[in-house]
Amino acid sequence: MTVPFIHSCYLYTWDKKVPFDTGSANFTIGKMLTGATSHATGLVKTVSGTTTGYLILSNVVGVFVNNETITDNNTTPGSALVNGTMIDYVDGYGKKSQTLGTAPTQCRFVNAKLPQGKIADNWSGRFPAVMFPYGVTLTEGLKLYTTAPAFTGTYTIQWPPIDSDNGAGSVDHISVGLQFLQTAVVV
Repeated sequence: MTVPFIHSCYLYTWDKKVPFDTGSANFTIGKMLTGATSHATGLVKTVSGTTTGYLILSNVVGVFVNNETITDNNTTPGSALVNGTMIDYVDGYGKKSQTLGTAPTQCRFVNAKLPQGKIADNWSGRFPAVMFPYGVTLTEGLKLYTTAPAFTGTYTIQWPPIDSDNGAGSVDHISVGLQFLQTAVVV
C-alpha cells in the first residue's frame, strides 16, 4: 500500500555548535559555512570569538570534522580550523535549539482536531499524526510547521518515529505522533 503524500511541512533542524581555533578572518552571521574536508554546510547563526571560539549553525548538512578548514561565503570569507567535535547546541535553559528549515518536505497529516475538540474519523488517539516518505530523518522532540488545512501550526514529534511496512516486507513510510505547540506562528 502506497500512502499519498499530499501535504507539505517545514521541518526544523537541530542547531549545532562548532568550536574553532586558528581563526584568520572573522565569520559573518547569515553566511553559509563549508568544511573543506567534510563538505558539510551550515548557516552561521552566532559567532563567539575571532581567533578562537565557536559558531552556532542552523540547517546543518553533514558533519564538520576536527582540524578541517572552515570558511563562510562572505565577500571576505571567515576562516578557521575546527577544534574538536560538532555537537548539538543547548541554549541557556538546557534545551537543544532548533531553527525552521528552508525547504518543504512532503508529508500527510491525519487525525485533525475538529473545532469542537473531537478527533476526526472517531480515531481513539488524542493527538494528530503525520506520515513521511521513507528516508526522511526524524527524531523525537524535533519540531515542524505546516499550513495544511485543519493542521496549521507548529508541532513537536512526541516519540520515536515508526517505520510502517507496506505488506511486502519493505518500509513504505514513517509515522509519528505530534504534540500541538501553537497555531500559525513560525518560531
